[in-house]
This record gives sequence, structure tokens and C-alpha cells, in this order.
Amino acid sequence: MKDDVQKSRELLNYKCNLTTTARQRSGITDITDLEEDFSGCRVLVWNGNYTFKESYLEKFPRLELFFQWSSATSMSPKENFFQEKGIQYKNLKGVYSQSVAEFTIYMLFTLFNRVQPIREELFRKKIGIIGWGSIGSRVAEILEKAFDCEIFYFSRTRKDISASYKNLEDLVQEVDGLVISADARETLLTEGILQQRMSPLVIANISRDIVMPSKPLVEAIAAGKLPYIDFISDVDASEEVCEKYAPYYTPHIAYKTKNSILQKEQVLIETLKPYLEL
Repeated sequence: MKDDVQKSRELLNYKCNLTTTARQRSGITDITDLEEDFSGCRVLVWNGNYTFKESYLEKFPRLELFFQWSSATSMSPKENFFQEKGIQYKNLKGVYSQSVAEFTIYMLFTLFNRVQPIREELFRKKIGIIGWGSIGSRVAEILEKAFDCEIFYFSRTRKDISASYKNLEDLVQEVDGLVISADARETLLTEGILQQRMSPLVIANISRDIVMPSKPLVEAIAAGKLPYIDFISDVDASEEVCEKYAPYYTPHIAYKTKNSILQKEQVLIETLKPYLEL
């Protein structure tokens, strides 16, 4: 049996907000400095908010499992990069689908209810979804079944689904509301595209700010340059920005529910089980 110190150096955590239970059950070691010696590391749990460069792999010559603590994949190499190196890849895809989808519906309710001079219903609205992953598809399912909404989508690749595909410019023009649920590889929604809109449009952004930088759009809306656009973004933003543009931001909490936190914990422990039993 390996001693606890040696085993802990085989399981490393880079800046992930692991629960106390997950830490205790895994015995994982936190790291913050990438200049240390990681030659003994077999499992790396990586915070999805930080870029993992392909060159970093040289620091982890014995790596067997790369676990990205996120459902988004835009901040790390693609899965096949790790597979080609003989390294197992795992992320939290699907873990946040329900929690973020529910929060997205809340955002749409908020947006349609603050439309002036009279509030709107979500019922039977035309909703466009940018990015058709597990979250976007779950949002669509709820909107279709509960609110009889007509769903359109834009994605890098066309899907074999009932929702109608639209290019980005047409999508912006033809729907009542937009949900942005994309990663950084999707086409950006820009101020120039939104300026073409001549009737009210609400936008719920649940993607990272790199997909659609929120601050320039919020500033344009606040300055009256986008008079038909109303917008809420659930992203990490500075306190100064959140305070100045309070109506346009929520705390970054869409993924934070009791269920999703427990599910994340279970996925991690189950994935690490072969290494914990050594």
C-alpha cells in the first residue's frame, strides 16, 4: 500500500471548488503553482475557468486521467487530444443541464415581465437558442412542453431535431427571445448584428463572457444605442460592473443548486474510485 503522502501527490486539484466531502473522500491535493514538480501525478482535476495549454502536459508525464471541473470544453484541448496521448478525459457534461435550464426560464420570465409599457407572456413565444448542447436542448424541451413555444436554433453544425435552424442574422430578426448557451467555438453575437433589430428582443445569456462579451452590449443598451434589446447575463463580472449595470446581471449562480453540487461530487468520486482503491 502506498502511504498517504505519496497517494495525495498522485491526485491533484487545480483551483476547483470541491466540496469538503469530496476533498475528504478523495484525499486530493490542491495546487496553484504550475512550476512545481508534478512527475508523480496520475489524476489532474482542472478548473474549467482556466486555460489548459497542450504544452502543460509536459509537466504531467504520468498523467492517466484529466478531469475538467466544468461542463464547458472551450478552455481545454479537445477530448481526442488526451485520447491520442492515452489519457482518459472526463468533464461534467450534463450535470448542470437541469439547474441551468431552470434558471434560464427564470431569466426569460424576468425579461418578458419587465418589457414596457406592458409586460409580455412567455407562452407561445418564438425563442431562439444559440448553441444546442445538453443545456440548450433542455431549455427547448421545457419551453416547448410547458409554454408551447416555437423553437429555433443556431449552432456550428446542424442537428437532426424538430427545431428549425436559422443563421445568426435571421435568428436575431425572427424570434421574440434569445437564449445563448454556447461555448467559445460558436459565432459571436455582436452589437452590429443586434443593431439591425427594429422590434423588442430579450436575451438571456448563460454562456461564458468570451462567447458574447456582455459589458460592451450592456454599455450600448444603457447608452440607448440598442433601444430594442433587453438583456440579462449570468456570468462572473466585477462588483463595479454589477453595481453600475445591476439590471443586466445576475450573480453567477445558474449552476449552483443542492442537486447539482451533490451530482458533481458523486461524478468525481465515482471517476476517481479506481485510484482511491490503490
